[in-house]
Amino acid sequence: MSDAEKNFEAFSRIVDDLHATWTMWQELFGEEARSETHNVLVSASPDVFKYVRWHWLVSVTLELAKLDDRDQMYGRDNLTIQRIFNETDYANDEQRHVAQTVMDFALAKIQRDEFKKFRNRIIAHNDLLAVTGIENPMGDMSIEPLYATVYAVRSFRDRIAAIRKGEPINIATGENYYPSPEDDKRWHNDVRRLVSLLSAGLDAEQNG
Repeated sequence: MSDAEKNFEAFSRIVDDLHATWTMWQELFGEEARSETHNVLVSASPDVFKYVRWHWLVSVTLELAKLDDRDQMYGRDNLTIQRIFNETDYANDEQRHVAQTVMDFALAKIQRDEFKKFRNRIIAHNDLLAVTGIENPMGDMSIEPLYATVYAVRSFRDRIAAIRKGEPINIATGENYYPSPEDDKRWHNDVRRLVSLLSAGLDAEQNG
């Protein structure tokens, strides 16, 4: 296996983990979370799930930001979106154009002001009002930038994978990307099993 293939496999694992983490975060804590799910989590262990909610969010944001690093820093190579694009062999100019378009779209999502503001507030700086408890760390910010950015990065990975396999690709930029039904079902089922186990434990505790 070539270095480029190894790099792409590692990149794919990162993207899959990102998408799975974000899907499960939404199921547990996002606007799509059911009220009964939230109630079970808070009842089971409020401090633990408050910690998990925050640090899971930080982890997703940090992983996305790292994909826009320079290819090399301090004499060491980084695994980035740009590196994956550069190391891909394209059969023709059309393939390269599609990959360039989707890559530019993904990088634009990471580099846009809304995502940078979100990243800087929760990762890059100890915002004084937040750390002293005067303001919520999230402030009035929306997590919407994360939705679009995760999907755009996944769309780029999927099109590079198609090029490497010799499959047809298109110019769609990823706004309408959805995970495969199998992945989506597995991730949601994992969350529901967790909530069911916690709920059963709470019922047993109350009835014991």
